[in-house]
Amino acid sequence: MRTLLIALLLTGCSTRAEPQAPPRWQLVAELDRVALTVHVAAEGDVWVGGGGLGSGPGSLLLHGDGAHFEEISTGRSETLWWIGGSARDDLWAVGERGLALHGDGSRWNVVETGTTATLFGVWARAKDDAWAVGGSPNGAGPNDVLLHWNGTTWSAITPPTKGATYFKVWGGDEIFVVGIGVALRGNGTTWTPIAVPSKTSLFTVAGGSSGVFAVGGGPATLLRLNGAAFESLPLPDTASGILSGVAVASDGSVFVVGERSQRYRRGVDGVFRDDSRELDLPGIDLHATATTRDGALAVGGNYMALTRPGTKARGAILRFAP
Repeated sequence: MRTLLIALLLTGCSTRAEPQAPPRWQLVAELDRVALTVHVAAEGDVWVGGGGLGSGPGSLLLHGDGAHFEEISTGRSETLWWIGGSARDDLWAVGERGLALHGDGSRWNVVETGTTATLFGVWARAKDDAWAVGGSPNGAGPNDVLLHWNGTTWSAITPPTKGATYFKVWGGDEIFVVGIGVALRGNGTTWTPIAVPSKTSLFTVAGGSSGVFAVGGGPATLLRLNGAAFESLPLPDTASGILSGVAVASDGSVFVVGERSQRYRRGVDGVFRDDSRELDLPGIDLHATATTRDGALAVGGNYMALTRPGTKARGAILRFAP
């Protein structure tokens, strides 16, 4: 009996769960192109997009579980700027020269959009209800690009702006669009401008249980919707330049990323944590972030440096997890 008791005690000790380490940022992959977008279609079903931005190989499309990725060939030279979708089998990837790819989780097909402008953002509510936005920041092409997908075709919607480049679109009960010095809200039929504190460029909009947030710069800007207007939220003193990605977790915490590998977390208590020094990523500017069940993902590359002649594109995927 004594021997059996000792054996049982040892068995119990051997199966005791070890304390889980706190989450931290980790480098998942280094890339030969810039990663500009990350979309979590479902837990363990992650898509990353990007490209060479004119400095190297064509479009970048990766699929994986958040820790490991494989490249999917698109056969396209255009850089992909954003990926969104309403389900695992209803995915959109949009990018340069009006490119739109529609995916079912395994295959991707080109769908005509009717515009030559770069499409910087896409968001889908259902298989017959998706929105894409874009423009020409350099002034050499169309602006005020707001497109709607009805399940069959993309059609242009006339927005209440003139000459505006839109960067991102996101929705819940309402649909929100942000761009260079502009923000809009709509119900799919009518659109109205949203007051913003300044004419700064807003690069991403996203929302969740803690509100609707937009980021931009410079200077570094984080806004939260308050009624009919966006209000500025205080940022850590270390925040500077451009913030380009924002995502809201299921618990209401907010992840923000930006140039020079800036990474911030705003807890449900409203307190910011600066994770930027946790992982050294010289030359990497983070462009987008998305939340997962146990943390977040962030992607980017040296896109701020590609204006220098001879600079080769490179990218990175980061994961915030235990």
